[in-house]
Order: sequence, then structure tokens, then C-alpha cells
Amino acid sequence: MHAISGRVGMAVSPPRKQWHDCAMLPEDLVLFLRIAARLSVTAAAADLGLAPAVASKRLARLERAAGARLIHRTTRSLALTDDGARLLPHAEAVVIALEQAATALAPGPRGVRGRIVIAASASFGRQHLVPLLPRLMDANPELSVALRLSDTMVDLVAEGIDLAVRVAAAIEPGLVARRLADSRTVLVASPAYVARRGLPASLAALAGHDLLVLPGQAEWRFATAAEHVVLKPAGRPEGRLVIDNGEALRDAALAGLGITHQALWNCAEHLRSGALVPVLPALTLDDGRAVWAVRPGGAPSPRVRAATALLAHAFAGTPPWERDLPAELQRRASAMT
Repeated sequence: MHAISGRVGMAVSPPRKQWHDCAMLPEDLVLFLRIAARLSVTAAAADLGLAPAVASKRLARLERAAGARLIHRTTRSLALTDDGARLLPHAEAVVIALEQAATALAPGPRGVRGRIVIAASASFGRQHLVPLLPRLMDANPELSVALRLSDTMVDLVAEGIDLAVRVAAAIEPGLVARRLADSRTVLVASPAYVARRGLPASLAALAGHDLLVLPGQAEWRFATAAEHVVLKPAGRPEGRLVIDNGEALRDAALAGLGITHQALWNCAEHLRSGALVPVLPALTLDDGRAVWAVRPGGAPSPRVRAATALLAHAFAGTPPWERDLPAELQRRASAMT
């Protein structure tokens, strides 16, 4: 026993609880993080391959070790208590540290191991993620990848997605996002269309052209040096041609059917080759979009960290779709930096 000395009459504070008195097991912390992400013990148990009863027992064991109630449950909802919210960042840090330690102690330079599920839109995934897969998988020979490409927005937690790449102006609350690159949008048309109809010299002239739009795209918003301008495509909210797929709209422009606006990542190849030409390149389409790496809350796995790091490196500085553009767009890119 340790002796405690002090002056007579002075109050002696009880010793703080030591780590060995607070036996929080790593597997219980992992479960706690999953419950916090899913807000459901049953769903968290399913994610970890546990029976709900086993998960409930592990949660109770963690609460005993913590000396506090961490989860407030009713028949219809689940939420973290104040103590649970305070524990959450520390639990994340512990789990990350343990995963890093396990990775560091792995025999040989084999990279991360296991399976990662990555989601992206079909167009972006095919054009910009698939070419990066050899780098990711060669650097991590024990890693397997499931790439899910869909233009439907998916619930990352419900669908078991580890990492998503999204092109968006904002990311919904509850997700952890890392900005990877800008996603500039430009107006484009084919040389054949320009030869037939000419290039509009102003927004007012653009309104009289054949405009190709997505469904529900009632207006295009532009930012100029002095103001924000709204253009309704050809005076018709539906535009001249409506297609519910960005790649198909680009292909319609390639076929000479009209003018459309496209993300550079979806049309840079055709701008470089001359199959498409910029229209009013000095204008900025005011949609505020960027390319994001997005994951559910909680501690990221080594697999997610490795994939995110590769994406960040691949798109850092000048992303591939911004390189070797026509001079009009290069000048615009320089003005933005």
C-alpha cells in the first residue's frame, strides 16, 4: 500500500482513478464508436457481426468500466449522454492509436489489409477513380476493394460504405469530409454547333441558343466580377433538351445539339482534343461544387486513411482535369489562384 502524508488538518483528495482501474477493452470501445455512428445498438451489432444481446452486454461492461452511463436509450431513439459525448473523442483516439500500432507491427511493408468499400458517381468513378486503383492495390497487396458506382445518393452508414467521393457544394451533417479539389464548371459546345449557330458574345445572347440541361435545372447561375446573374435556359425551364445524366449531356453537346455546362472533370479530355470548345469562358458558373472524400463519423480505419491519402495526393495542386486546358480556360484558372 502507498502511504499518504500531509499536514494535520489538511484535506487530502482521493487518488484519481488510474488506467488499470478503468479496464475499457478495445473491442468495447470499437462497439461504442459504432453505436455512436449508427445510433442503434442492433445496427452496430450487425456491422460487427455480433448478436444484439452480446453487444448490449459489452456496452454494459464498458459503462461499468467507465463508471458512467454512456448511452441513453428509449423504445424509439438512442443518444449519447453527456459522459458518452465526452468519452467519444478519447475512444476514437485510442482505437486509432491501436490500429496504427497494429499496422506498424505488421511483418514487412505490406500496407493495409482487409476490404474497403468505396462509393462514387458512375461518371467520376469510371473516369478518375478506376485509374487510381492500381496504385492503391499495388501499394497494399493484402487490400481488396469494392467500388460501387451509382448516380443515386446513398446512405453511407446504412449501405456499409467506408469511403465515398462526392462532387457537391456541401456535405450533409454527421459525415466527415475532406476537400480534395475544386470542381469548376464550364459552358461547352461542339465546333459543328458553333459553325452553325455562332458563339454567344454575352449572357443575353446565350439565352437564345439551344441549351442542354439536367431535369429540374430551371436556371443557371453565373458569377461575374460585379454580380450574380440568373439565366433561365432559352426562356424554358426545361431547356431545349433534357437528359438525366451528365455524361449523356456531354455526348449530346459533342453531337452538335447545343450548349451545356459541364464539370471540367467530365469534359477536359474533349476540350483538349478540340471536340468541344469553351463558351463564354470568362464566366464562372456559380454552383460552389468541390470534390470531397466523405466517410461516416467515428475513427477511420487504416484502409480509409490509406485510400484518402492516395486521393488527396492524386488530386493535390492542379488536379488532372485542370491540366493542359485550352488557353482561355488556363487564363481563367490562373486568375483564380
